[in-house]
Amino acid sequence: MLLKLSKALNLPHGLWKKIALFGLAAFFINFGVDHFINPDFYLLIMPPAFPMHLEAVYISGFFEVLGGIGVLIPRLRKIAGW
Repeated sequence: MLLKLSKALNLPHGLWKKIALFGLAAFFINFGVDHFINPDFYLLIMPPAFPMHLEAVYISGFFEVLGGIGVLIPRLRKIAGW
């Protein structure tokens, strides 16, 4: 369906892939940054048995930002997918 739409609108080849990659990156970067801006929300959903709640929130936010950036860099895309 997207291929037909792309051809009908004469869109450049690979545009949908770029849109999806930038959308995914924006999602992860946005929520990763939110871990630092609004840690209280994430602290509420941490299991009580899990140690070092605040540190875990910051570490997971850091890696979400890194993953979002990694999705945009072709050489890092597979690693970021993990």
